[in-house]
Amino acid sequence: MLDRFARKLDISDDEYKEVMRAENKYAINPPSTSEERLERLFDLFRIVFADHEIDDEEKLLVRKYAIGLGYSVEKSRRSYQ
Repeated sequence: MLDRFARKLDISDDEYKEVMRAENKYAINPPSTSEERLERLFDLFRIVFADHEIDDEEKLLVRKYAIGLGYSVEKSRRSYQ
């Protein structure tokens, strides 16, 4: 999945390897407000739809991400319909 996102976003192999390193400089900062959570979800949708298609694997990822951001299971199901 990450490999496909890297291709969709035209990320070079060197950049990809740097991000994937355990001690990388790209910290994960969980959003603390509902507006920030919505912005993160929107960012993921932009990545997923970069090629104007969404497959089943990407749908599942969006659902998991939405739940991880604190949205209910019901809302996460509606997020890609």
